[in-house]
Amino acid sequence: MIVTFVGKGLGELFEKRKTAKIDAKLQPKALRILDALDRATRPEDMRIPGFDFHPLRGFDPTRYSVENYPMSSLLEIAYGISSYQLSGPGWIDNERFTVTAKLPEGATKEQLKLMMRNLLIERFRLAAHFEKKEVTGYQLVVAKGGPKLAASPGDPSQNDDSTKPPAPFTMTLDEEGYPELPPGRHYSMAIANDRARWRFADESLEHFAEVLGDQIHQPIINATGLTGKYDFVVSWSSAAMQPNVPADSGPNIFAAIQEQLGLKLESKKLPVDTVVIDHIARTPSEN
Repeated sequence: MIVTFVGKGLGELFEKRKTAKIDAKLQPKALRILDALDRATRPEDMRIPGFDFHPLRGFDPTRYSVENYPMSSLLEIAYGISSYQLSGPGWIDNERFTVTAKLPEGATKEQLKLMMRNLLIERFRLAAHFEKKEVTGYQLVVAKGGPKLAASPGDPSQNDDSTKPPAPFTMTLDEEGYPELPPGRHYSMAIANDRARWRFADESLEHFAEVLGDQIHQPIINATGLTGKYDFVVSWSSAAMQPNVPADSGPNIFAAIQEQLGLKLESKKLPVDTVVIDHIARTPSEN
């Protein structure tokens, strides 16, 4: 079962069945692997001819590698920003690169960002500056009728036993075709057949707005006035975000938030800290 994605490209490919962030030639096989992963309930389920599945050997925590990444994604890593916070030449979304680097043991995420930035400066002669830009985004507000949120009883991990492995879980679909999530209160997300379910626990709406903005690739601010922490689940159809979808495809994420959480996304122009690329070479210099 696929619970969540780290890379935007794979998540977009799985949800929408196509993406500009992954080479078109690689997408058919990637989709077959993702679909198999979503069906799998144990590692052995992935032993499929042509997938070259094998256990990891010789894992090196100091080795960092990204393959076939568009330059825009490398820049997002280097500055710790979302796609809507980047302004540069059009080619950065299309031309792809592989980066392999050796990291100091115990390197932090902040150190990784700085090292990636330095690499781009040295090899691609990157020059950039920060600038406030007004972009179209959303504000999260309370919908008519009020919020439908349960107050959090506290951190869902507070009673966890770290010595016990997670209980085995086989994903099933409910009667509407949405994936059932593992039992408990922990954060979880699952997608199956274009239907997604997202569970949050002990979540502030400030952070939820930020996570939601990453999901739709537009900035969102929390304007609900609600300052507590909440437990909630939202289910939506990624197919419903596309044009000409059947009426029974389920709610899109905007409708789901309003119907299920009593919240609403209102369009709004927002000032955003943007990284503006002044110069970047299309071909890296030699090592």
